[in-house]
Amino acid sequence: MDIVDDGYDIAFRVGDLADSALIARVLAPYRLVLCAAPAYLERHGDIGHPRDLASYPPHPAIKKSSPYSQIS
Repeated sequence: MDIVDDGYDIAFRVGDLADSALIARVLAPYRLVLCAAPAYLERHGDIGHPRDLASYPPHPAIKKSSPYSQIS
């Protein structure tokens, strides 16, 4: 997605801004929360730490190119 070429006037995102041609402003602090359905935890076990997710099957909604696909 190219927000400039696609004609967007404004975009909201969480994370680092890779393209320095764009202007970013912090609107508010945020915190990330990890949630899992009970059925998922029954199939795959409890998540003790976010780094444990590296051994879990990837969620189909997370693109492999996403920074969120790389948990450390």
